[in-house]
Amino acid sequence: MTTTKMIIRVLAILSLAWAGLANANDQISNLVVEQEIGPNQPPLIEMDLQVSKQRELHIAMIRLEDWKNVKRIQKRIKKSGPVKLRLPVADLKPGSYRIDAYLAPRRGGWTDRLAEPTSANLSVVTDAQLAEKKQAKKNQKPQFAKEDKVLLVNFPKTVGDEPVDLAVKFQISQNRTLKIKLLSSENWEEFGALDFPVERNGDLNVPLENLAAQFPPGKYAWVVQILDDNDEVVAKLGKHFTLGK
Repeated sequence: MTTTKMIIRVLAILSLAWAGLANANDQISNLVVEQEIGPNQPPLIEMDLQVSKQRELHIAMIRLEDWKNVKRIQKRIKKSGPVKLRLPVADLKPGSYRIDAYLAPRRGGWTDRLAEPTSANLSVVTDAQLAEKKQAKKNQKPQFAKEDKVLLVNFPKTVGDEPVDLAVKFQISQNRTLKIKLLSSENWEEFGALDFPVERNGDLNVPLENLAAQFPPGKYAWVVQILDDNDEVVAKLGKHFTLGK
């Protein structure tokens, strides 16, 4: 091999390595989708994005029965942070669906994606089924407590890239919002937050994975808060853990 060819090959390898390192800073995490919708109900989609520069966010809704792509949208992302939107759909056939989300370079598409899609499943039911379930839920007596309280936050003391669950048990005195924050327990910097409307006492389980790929190693804490209608904190509880490599 000539010296010139060797230099070109080394430069190509370094270029690929640099591209991989740069793309590692672009992540989709905490994708949350409404579990059940009606045929003409745009699903609510929430996620956290980490980008190193301007990127294209692609979101697709796929019908699992025949793998048909029923809706696709593209959104320019200029900075890291939470994204919350509704996917405009109509006349959906009842059945099982999946939401796929991925990042690509500016003006890029599927073949330019920076990583494999992040996915979440949902179901489409008929209007009659949806109305029946809403009525049944409305007829249920609210299971309220005398005071608002976060009873339990369960999470491993040490985690890496393995899939883990954040489990929360709570009681509420009326309809509330459950807010979950991820903080550094070293300087209390906030790395992200998720909101969950809650209507009765219960449990919440949040599946998580690849935390070590999204955040630097260190000491962290989950802080779970119960908020009233004015976003005032009426109860909270924390859980410390260590994030390894």
